[in-house]
Amino acid sequence: MTKVMRSAKLDKAGYSYHRSVIQHDPIIGYRFIPNIYSRINYNDNRFTIQVNEQGFRNNISFDEMNDGKLNVLALGDSYLAGDGISNHERFTDIISKRRNINVLNTGLPGAGSDQQLLIQ
Repeated sequence: MTKVMRSAKLDKAGYSYHRSVIQHDPIIGYRFIPNIYSRINYNDNRFTIQVNEQGFRNNISFDEMNDGKLNVLALGDSYLAGDGISNHERFTDIISKRRNINVLNTGLPGAGSDQQLLIQ
């Protein structure tokens, strides 16, 4: 998997970085740009996001998660996606590490239950 490095600064409202890491998706409306690693800087808050080939903030591809561990699918909005924090700081990543399970985080900022239902 080829990673694309990006760097973005947030505006005063804190939303402009989404434009640099989100793209249109014909099925669910939008998702993160696949295969990117982005450093986000906002005042004293600096964090990184890593996106897998499916366009979700995960460090590995969902296809690689056939390692015999329990797989848990997490659906949600920006709270689940981890807006404002790095991937390893999200509760889904912490649970995954502590319980030795795979947590598939499909969180998207602003997503509703209708979009979550369409995630394949």
